[in-house]
Parts: sequence; C-alpha cells; structure tokens
Amino acid sequence: MTALSRTATELYIVDGNSLWSLNVNTGQSNLIKFQGFKNTTAMTAYGDHLYIASDGYMYKVDGTGKILLKSGGFGSVTSMGAFTALGL
Repeated sequence: MTALSRTATELYIVDGNSLWSLNVNTGQSNLIKFQGFKNTTAMTAYGDHLYIASDGYMYKVDGTGKILLKSGGFGSVTSMGAFTALGL
C-alpha cells in the first residue's frame, strides 16, 4: 500500500493481481487495473508515479493504472522504499 504524495487522499493497493485505489476520506475503493500485476512482491511511489515489482518486472505506473515503463531483471525484489528530502 502506498500514496502518490504526502498530501494524497488516495492509497494504492495491489490485491491479488489487481490495482485498487482507496479514498482515505470516504473509504470508497475503485478498481484501477484488473489482472495487471501478477505475483507482486513490492510497491512504492515517487514523483507521482507508482513503482510495482511484479512477476520479475519493475513497472512505472501512473495513478490511472497506465504502464509507463516496464523493465525486466527484478525477480528478487521483495521490498522497496522511496522518500523525498524536503528543503534540499
């Protein structure tokens, strides 16, 4: 589970193979992408994009579920993290 930014009202979750968003204010969930991310092992967000390690690939995804980049060689990824240092 991750948010696209510190002020975002949506959390993104991979459940099974599907990407969902959850509005933290209303509790409403929305299916973003059905059956798009098989065997997901890690997810984070940075720069208004999601990064999802899934089935040996790293996906860069926007908030609508559109895949912007897919790169192989990530079969061993089990966790990810990202941060932005404010004031630098």
